[in-house]
Amino acid sequence: MTRQYIGSLILAIAVFATSQTAAAQTLTLPLELDANGHLRVPITFENGESYDFILDTGASRTGITQPLVAALGLKPEDGESAVVHGTTGQRQIDMYAPMTVKVGGVITYETPLLPALGPLNIPGKPFYGILGSDFFEQYVVEIDAIGGRLVLSSGSAKELAGDGDFTTVPIRQHPGGIWMLDTMIGEVKITALLDTGARGSILNPAAAAALGIDLPQTFEKASKTIKGASGHGARGIALQLEALRAGDRTWTNPQVTVADIHIFEALGLSAEPAMILGSDLLFDGRLIVDYGARTVYIERT
Repeated sequence: MTRQYIGSLILAIAVFATSQTAAAQTLTLPLELDANGHLRVPITFENGESYDFILDTGASRTGITQPLVAALGLKPEDGESAVVHGTTGQRQIDMYAPMTVKVGGVITYETPLLPALGPLNIPGKPFYGILGSDFFEQYVVEIDAIGGRLVLSSGSAKELAGDGDFTTVPIRQHPGGIWMLDTMIGEVKITALLDTGARGSILNPAAAAALGIDLPQTFEKASKTIKGASGHGARGIALQLEALRAGDRTWTNPQVTVADIHIFEALGLSAEPAMILGSDLLFDGRLIVDYGARTVYIERT
């Protein structure tokens, strides 16, 4: 059976053992912000070893990399495969048997079939998988890149926000599993993918056209190279905007890349203004995602 996934991959189950009347439970896990702008959390496998995974709200499913497959001595499941639609392309990959793991050495969950991503060729300390939104959707999630912590709560986003200064923005889920929100550049509304796994924010050509930005007819000589979970690369053009808004949070003079990349086509967003809202913008303050209430809290800084 061949399965279709957006971003990285597969269902992770981790549930607080609480009743509807029980008090909210909160767990805080340490995070590491690496030199590439990725947040890492350790995942412990059945062999007792821990491996760094990237925290990636832009991946609809959790997945492992080929080096981890080799380290664990895994064999692919017969008759099972998946197609991963990454930022820059798609590829067919193998699936591996379910297993029990611990997130941050604390939260135990049972995975169903695990897909394996191809080599990502990201410099620096290696990582071994991507922890996707399928895991986070069971919680109210606070991501504090500056404070180096991941907070998972069975309570409310308001409780986590406390007295902090946040704007709230509605979010919605694409049928492919990825979460989106509306942003504004000037008077142009841009559909944004909420993607903590993307190191940089990316506009599609339709957004650039709506903003009246003249682009070359080809990206072959563009100034930036973009790599995605599928292992493919794409070229993009660096651009500085005057401002980008989400709710009443404004990023002034943000640097973005304009690129014609696969993920917009896979999500049916090529013809409308769309963007990836990445870690370069999301990690400058606290971010709280309340999946149940379909709301994101973005700290004003």
